[in-house]
Amino acid sequence: MRTINEMLKPRENVFSDTAREDVLNLTDLAENRIDANKFFGENFQTQGMTVLFDTAFARFKGESDTGVIKLTQAMGGGKTHSMLALALLAQNPEIRENLLGPTYAGIGDIRVVSFSGRENADFGIWGSIAEQLGKKEFFKDYYSPLKAPGEKSWVELLKGQKTLILLDELPPYLENAKSIMVGNSDLSKVTMTALSNLFTALGKEQLANVCLVFSDLKAAYESGSELLQSSFRELEAEANRIAIEVTPVALNSDEIYHILQKRLFEDVSGFEYSLNINDVAIAYKTSVEKSKKLGFTNYTPETVFKGIKDSYPFHPSIKDLYARFKENQNFQQTRGLIKLMRQIVRQFYESGMAKESYLINVFDFDLNEQKMLSHIRQIKPSLEEAINHDIAQDGKSIAEVIDIEKPENKGITQDIAKLLLVSSLSTANHGLLGLTESEIFGYLSAPNTDINEIKSSMEELKTLCWYMKQDNRGRLYFQNTKNMVAEMNTLVDSYTNENAKKELKRILEQNFSPKLKVCYEMLYVLPAIDEIDLDQNKISLVIYEPYPGSELHPELKKFHDNISLKNRVMFLSGQRNMMEKLYGNSKKLKAIQQIVDNMANEGVPASDQQYKEAEAQLDKAIQALFSTIRETFVALYYPTKNGIELAEFKLEFKENKFNGEEQIISCLTDSSKYEAFSKDDQFLENLRKKCEARLFTIKELPFSQIKERAATTVA
Repeated sequence: MRTINEMLKPRENVFSDTAREDVLNLTDLAENRIDANKFFGENFQTQGMTVLFDTAFARFKGESDTGVIKLTQAMGGGKTHSMLALALLAQNPEIRENLLGPTYAGIGDIRVVSFSGRENADFGIWGSIAEQLGKKEFFKDYYSPLKAPGEKSWVELLKGQKTLILLDELPPYLENAKSIMVGNSDLSKVTMTALSNLFTALGKEQLANVCLVFSDLKAAYESGSELLQSSFRELEAEANRIAIEVTPVALNSDEIYHILQKRLFEDVSGFEYSLNINDVAIAYKTSVEKSKKLGFTNYTPETVFKGIKDSYPFHPSIKDLYARFKENQNFQQTRGLIKLMRQIVRQFYESGMAKESYLINVFDFDLNEQKMLSHIRQIKPSLEEAINHDIAQDGKSIAEVIDIEKPENKGITQDIAKLLLVSSLSTANHGLLGLTESEIFGYLSAPNTDINEIKSSMEELKTLCWYMKQDNRGRLYFQNTKNMVAEMNTLVDSYTNENAKKELKRILEQNFSPKLKVCYEMLYVLPAIDEIDLDQNKISLVIYEPYPGSELHPELKKFHDNISLKNRVMFLSGQRNMMEKLYGNSKKLKAIQQIVDNMANEGVPASDQQYKEAEAQLDKAIQALFSTIRETFVALYYPTKNGIELAEFKLEFKENKFNGEEQIISCLTDSSKYEAFSKDDQFLENLRKKCEARLFTIKELPFSQIKERAATTVA
C-alpha cells in the first residue's frame, strides 16, 4: 500500500499563490486569454456538461428545437466554467471531435458572442452582441436613445450563421442599469424587454441554428430590490417557455471528487494505480470492521470500501461534510470547494503529510496557517472564537494542549476537533450540524489509528471545550456561543483556593466521617497544626496535605514528637504535592454542582438535554476529584514502638462513592495494626494478656492510669 505522495503529483497551480483558473470568466474568452488545451486538460466532463454539449451541438446540427439553455446552480456552482467549455468547443472543431467523438463532426464554424454582467455596455447588451458579430451599425437606431430591439430586429441580426450566445451574471448588470434613466423608464427595464424579445426570436425558424445559454438569474444573485427580483422572474418565465434547465455539477454525487482529482492532480491511471486504490480501500474497510466489532460505530465497512474506490485520493466523508455548507450564502459551491481543496492539498504536500497518509481527509489542514484559516473563516465567520479557543491557536487551544500533553495521541484530538468543525459549517436554516460519536469513529477509523485514543480524546474535548455542544440526537458540533463548560470555567475562575479547600474538606469529611467508630472516633481534615486537639479516650485520624518523599510531613513529625498521646493519632497524607490539582478539581465540582442546583431551582426538567449534560459533567467532576484524592492520599502513618510507620493506602471507589472509614480499617488490618473486637473466649483471653503485658507496670493500677498508658504506650 503506497502513500498519496508516491501515487499522485499535484498540478503546478496547486502551489501557486495566484490560481487564475478558478476565476476565469466570459471576458477572458472574449479577449482570447484561455488556453483551450490546458483548459480541457484540467476539466472533468460532468453529466450536466454532457447534457449541455449534446443540447447545443444538436441544435447546430439541426437535430433539436431547443434554442435556449438555462444553467441552474448557486453561485460558484460551475455555470461560467460550463459556458467557457461549450464556447471553446464551438471555437475549436478539433478539440470538439477529440472530446465528443464523431457525432458532431461536420458542423462547421460557429460564431461565439458573449456578455458578462460584470462589464459595462455603452450601447446596451444588444449593442455588445451586434459589435461582436461585426454588425454594430445594424442596431444604430437603438443606441441613442437606448431602445430595445424587437423580435424581428433580433432575427435579422442573427440569421444566416451558426451562433452561440452566452449571457452570464446578468443580475449585477441589471441592478446597476436600474439607476440609469432612459426616458420615463430605466435601462434595466429596457434591457429586460430586449432580452425577452431575443428569447422569443430564438423560437423562430430563421434562427434554428442559433443557441443561447444563460445563467439562472435567481440563484446567481440574491440581492437586489423586490421590483428587480420580480423582473427577473418575469424574464425567466419568458425564457422557460422555450428553455431547458441544466445543472452543471451534481454536488451530492461522485462528480465533485472527479472534478477535484482532475483540477488538482496530474493524470494517473493504469493497473498499478487501480491496485493501490483497492489496497487502500481494503485497509480502511478492515479498520472500520474492527471499530464496528468493538461497538464504536455503525459505519459499514462496505460503504467505506466503495466510497474510497470512487473518491480516491479523498476520504468519502468529504462528499457528505462539504455538501453541508455548499448552500451557505456567498459560498461559491464548486469554485469555492476547488479553492479550499487546493489550499488543503498544498498544505498536505508541503507539510510532509502526503508522505505518511493514504487518503486526504476533511481535517487534513492547519488552521494556524493564516491563508487556511481565512478560507474556513469565510465559510462561517461566527466560529472564529470557537476555533481560537477550542481548535487551533498556535499550541494554546484546548485540542492542541491535549495533544501536547499526550504525544502518543499523534494529533488525534486536533483531528477530531477539525472534523467536528467541518461538520458545523452550515449557516442554512435547519442545516445539519455535527456528528454522532458513531460517525466520528467511522470517519476516523484508519490504518495505524488507535481507536481507544479516539475515545479518550473525544471525552476530553467534551469535558474541556467551551464552544462544543451536543444536540438531543447526540450530535457534537461547534457553535458561536459558550457552553456549560465555559460557564463552569467562569465560575472556577471566580473561586479562591480557600473556597476550594472548604469544598475539599466537605468531601473528605463526608467520606471519612467515622460511623462505626471502632478504629477512630475523631476526624481532622486539612487542619492547621494548632487545631488538632487529641483526646486521651479517642483515636483521631488527621488528613493532611502531602509532602514530597517518603517521610512524614515535617510539621506533623514535629507535632508527633512533642505529644504524649502518641497512640491516639494516625495521619493520612501523601508523597507528592498534589494540592493544586486537588483544589482545581474541587473548584470544578463546586462549579458544576452550582450549575445543576441552579437548573433544578429554575425547574429545568431532568429530560432536558442541557440538564443531562450538566449531570454528566457533575459525574465527571466527582470522578476526577475522587481520582485525584486516590492519587494524593496514598500513605497512612501509624504509631509503633519503633516510631511512626507507613502503610500504603489504596483508596477504592465505585459509582463515585467510597467509604473512607472502612478502607482505613482494611489498611490497618493488613498491616496487623487493627483486629476486630470479638466476644470469643480465646480473643478475650489474648486481649487480657496483651493489656497486662503492655499497660500494667505493677500488679494493680488505677483505671485512669490504665487509660493514660493505653493512650501513650505504643506497641
